[in-house]
Amino acid sequence: MHRGLSVIAIHARRVLSPPTENHIVTEPALIRVASIPAAHPYVRAITDTQRVRVLPDPAVPGAPADVWWPPVALTSPWLESRSADFDVLHVHFGLESFSPDELREALETAHRLGRPVVYTVHDLENPQLVDQHPYRELLDVIIPSADHLVTLTSTAAEEIERRWRRSSRVLAHPTLLDGAAVAERTVDETLRIGIHLRDLRPNIAAERAVRAAVDAAALLAQTGRAVEFEVLMHERVRDDAAATRVTACAEEHPEVRVRRTPRLSDAGIDAWIGGLDLFVLPYLHGTHSGWVELCYDLGVPVAGTDVGHIGSQHPDDFFVIDLDDPQTLVEAVALASDARHVAPCIAGRTATLRESGRTGGRARRARPALRHRTRRDLDGGTRMIGRERLRVMVVAPERHALRQPHAGGLEAVVWNRVRWLRSRGHDVQLCAAEGSDFLGANIDLHLPSPRWHQSRDASDTDFPEGHRRLMTDAFARVRDQLDAPATRVDVIDNHSLHGDPILWSRDIGVPVVTTLHTPPLADMVIASNALTGSSPHRFLAVSQYTARAWSAEGVEAFVFTNGVDTAQWSLGPGGGDWVWFGRIVPEKAPHLAIIAARRAGARLKLAGRVGDAAYFDREVRPLLGHGIDYVGALRQPELSALVGAASVALVTPVWSEPFGLVMAEALMTGTPVAAFDSGGTSEVLAGIPGTAIVPSADTDALAHAATALVEQTRLGLSRRVVREAASARHSLDHRHREIERVLTVAAQSAVPAHELADAEAVGA
Repeated sequence: MHRGLSVIAIHARRVLSPPTENHIVTEPALIRVASIPAAHPYVRAITDTQRVRVLPDPAVPGAPADVWWPPVALTSPWLESRSADFDVLHVHFGLESFSPDELREALETAHRLGRPVVYTVHDLENPQLVDQHPYRELLDVIIPSADHLVTLTSTAAEEIERRWRRSSRVLAHPTLLDGAAVAERTVDETLRIGIHLRDLRPNIAAERAVRAAVDAAALLAQTGRAVEFEVLMHERVRDDAAATRVTACAEEHPEVRVRRTPRLSDAGIDAWIGGLDLFVLPYLHGTHSGWVELCYDLGVPVAGTDVGHIGSQHPDDFFVIDLDDPQTLVEAVALASDARHVAPCIAGRTATLRESGRTGGRARRARPALRHRTRRDLDGGTRMIGRERLRVMVVAPERHALRQPHAGGLEAVVWNRVRWLRSRGHDVQLCAAEGSDFLGANIDLHLPSPRWHQSRDASDTDFPEGHRRLMTDAFARVRDQLDAPATRVDVIDNHSLHGDPILWSRDIGVPVVTTLHTPPLADMVIASNALTGSSPHRFLAVSQYTARAWSAEGVEAFVFTNGVDTAQWSLGPGGGDWVWFGRIVPEKAPHLAIIAARRAGARLKLAGRVGDAAYFDREVRPLLGHGIDYVGALRQPELSALVGAASVALVTPVWSEPFGLVMAEALMTGTPVAAFDSGGTSEVLAGIPGTAIVPSADTDALAHAATALVEQTRLGLSRRVVREAASARHSLDHRHREIERVLTVAAQSAVPAHELADAEAVGA
C-alpha cells in the first residue's frame, strides 16, 4: 500500500513536469503532499514517512483545532500561497464543502501552478447526504480533471471506467489498527451480533435493522440457537424521534438490547467489535466502508446490505442480507456460527496482531473467516442493477437425464435450477443427457446417455466401454458452438462431473461458475489446476467439508449449499413408519438403515432408484419383508408425501457425503433425521431441532438415536418448528436469489477475444 501510493505520487509529479530528453531525474528524498485531509486515520495509515511528507491541515477559521473541514487546502488562495511547499495535491474527502465552480477553480489553480492532482475515490455516493445530486456534480468535476485516480476495489474502478471513461489504480484499504493486541474473547454457546447505528446518519437504516434483529432473534429462538443482539447508538443523535422508535422496537425481544453511548474511542470500538461473532452493517447507500476493514482486521465477519462496493472489500467475510427478509439475517448468523465451530478459534481465537499496514503487512485477527461460506464473495461484490435478463447455459451432470423421478439429489438440484431461472425470465439453454426435461431443439446440447449391454450392468460409478470418448466429443461440439460468433451466452452454470466444461473459461473466455457436488474427481482436478489467473471462473462447493477436500487438491471454492423447495416439500403429519430414501448404491448403505430399524423393532420404507443392481440383490433384497418395504423410485409429490408421513428418516452414508440433500428434504416436511456423521452431514443438521448425528456405520447408535427422536416428537417436539428451522437454513428460494446474483456478476467477467489472444501470446 505505502509503496503504491509513493509511486503514484512520483508519477503524478512527473505528469506536469516531465523530464526533458537526455535528462536524468533524481527524485528528492521526500515527496511533499498536500493531503485533504491530512489528519484522517486513513491518510495516516497509508503514509510512508520515509518517502512522503504530508503537510498538516491548515487551520479552519473559527473551528476547533482538530477540525479540518471545510478544507482550506482545497481553495485557490491557499494553493497560490503554499504552492512552493508541496509537490502533489491528494484529495480524499471534503468535496461537499464546495460548489462545483469553487472546486473547478481550485483544480485549475493546482494545474496552473504545475501541481498534479490525485483523487482517491472513496465515495461514489456520499454517506452523509440524502440527496446525492449535488455530490454527483462534484464528482463530474474532479474525476475528469484529476491527473490520477485511486480507488479501493476493482468493482469501484469498473464503475468509474463505465461512468467517466477514466482508469483507476486499485489500492486496498489499509489496516487502521496500530499493531497492539486485541482482547481475546472466549467462545461459548451464545452468538453475539452487533449493530452500530452511530448518530443515525442518513445512510443507516436504523429502524429496519432493529426490526430485522427482533424478527431474526424470534426465528433463531425456535431453532434453539442462543444469540444476543447488541445495538449501539450514540447519546446524541440526529433524530431523537427515530431513536425512541428504535428503542421501542428492540424491547419486543429480550435478546435485542439497545445501548446508548457517547462516541466511543478507537480502542473502545476495537474492543466491542472484537467481542462479536457477527457485525451487521445496515447501509441504505454508500460505496466503501471503514467498518468492514476494521471487522476484517479483527476477524469478525460482516452481514451487510447490498449497496455500493462494500462487499468487494473483503468478500470472504461479507454476507449479503435483506433487512426486509429476516431469514437472510438468520442464515448469516448460522454461517458465522458454522465458521466459528468448523474451524474453532484458530490459536484459541487469540488476538495477537501482526505488524500493521505501515510496514506493508496486513493486520488480521487470528480467527477463521467465512472462507467458503460467503455469498458476497460469490458475486464479486457488485450489485445487480434491477434484474438483468441473463443468457445462461446450464451444463447438467451427464450420467442421467434430468426428469422425475430424479436419479439423485444432484439431478434434482439442477432440475430445480433450470426451472427457477426460466421462471425469472432468463434465457436458459440446457446441455444435458438426452431425454431430459427442458432440452431445446439444438441437438448438439443433447449429451449421449450411457448404453449398457444389460440393465443390471448399470453403475453410478463407471461408464460402458467407449462412452468417455463419446462424452469428450460431445463437449467438444458444445465448446465449438460456444466459440461461434452467432452464439450468445453470458455465463455457464456448470454442474458436470467432466473436466472439459471447466476449461471453457480459459479457452474461449466465457465466464463459468462450476459447482463442486462431489469429492474431488481426477478429471475435474486436472482441468481446474490448468486454469490461468485470467480465466473468468468461479468454483462453488456444496459444503464446508467438500470445499476443504477440493482445497487440498489446489481448487479453492466458496460454499454455496443446496436448497429445498419449500412448496414441493410441505409439512407432513408424521407418526408413521420410519423412512430411508435416496440412491440405492453401496456408498449410501440403505442395508444399514434396515439393520438399525430391525434392532429398534420399527417398520421401514425404502424409496429410490437402484443405482447398483448387484449391490441391491446382494445386500438389500434379502433383508426385505417383515416390516421392511421397498416402494421403488417415486416422483417428487409421492416421495414428499411418504417422507412427510414418517416418524423419522434414516440417512446412512458410508462415503464422504458432500452434502446430503435428503436430510434437508426430510426436515422440510417436519420429519426428524438420524444420520451417520460422514462428510458434510453434520453441517446440514447443525442447529436444527429434531436431528441426531451418530458415528458412521454404527447401527446400534443409529437405532437408539432414531428411537429417541420419535419419543421427543411424542413428548411435544413440534414438526412445524423442525420445518421452520430447516427453512431458515435450507430454503431453495434464498439459494436461488443468491445464485442469480452470482451468475449476473460472473457474466460481467467475460474475457474479450483479443485479450485471450494476448494472454496466449504471453504464455507462449
